[in-house]
Amino acid sequence: MTTGKIYQLITGPLSRFSISRFAASSVVATAVDYLAYVLISRLIAPETANLISQSMGLVVNFTLQRMFVFPGSRRSVKASFVISFSLSLVGILLATGIIFLIRLLDDELVLLPKITATCLVFFYNYFSKKHLAFPADNNTGDQSGSGAAEPGLTREEP
Repeated sequence: MTTGKIYQLITGPLSRFSISRFAASSVVATAVDYLAYVLISRLIAPETANLISQSMGLVVNFTLQRMFVFPGSRRSVKASFVISFSLSLVGILLATGIIFLIRLLDDELVLLPKITATCLVFFYNYFSKKHLAFPADNNTGDQSGSGAAEPGLTREEP
């Protein structure tokens, strides 16, 4: 996938809705996650492979979210990263727990638990990051960054 196609996916016709942009950025990050998971889970336990692959997707996802999904966040890049990373760690642990629980039913399952965990954790990630890691400017209520931010919560350019 080229950079232009990734940009088009994220800024396409549904891009005015932040959940659509979030879903598009998540598709890219999930592709990184799944590719790494499929490759790594052949060598080590799926639960451990999930921890590694989701960490890789986390970095990709943060970058895309900051640039395209929530560009009007009132938080600095550093503060957003720390909060986003913390929320993502909780999401990774939730996903790993879901994979573990499903595999208790059938330890031969590898991809189905991953897909189930991804779908369930998607909504946790969207709402927690929208409200905690990338809060909108209080004066405008949007993510455009057009209003003044609270003192101490100014946006730094990357």
